[in-house]
Amino acid sequence: MTDNIRLRVILKELNVSLQRVVHFLRTKNIEVNINPTPYQLLVNEFKEDKKVKDGSHKE
Repeated sequence: MTDNIRLRVILKELNVSLQRVVHFLRTKNIEVNINPTPYQLLVNEFKEDKKVKDGSHKE
């Protein structure tokens, strides 16, 4: 498995909070970037719009 996996995937798979994962990783001296990039913010905000767009192209 790759080390470059997004935290939200892990959080969803393991059903744990972001705070819990970050705390654990930091106790293992693993640097964690939890600040979302503008791209991530936009994707999260408009993901439903994208689903609608993608669904309208499947005819």
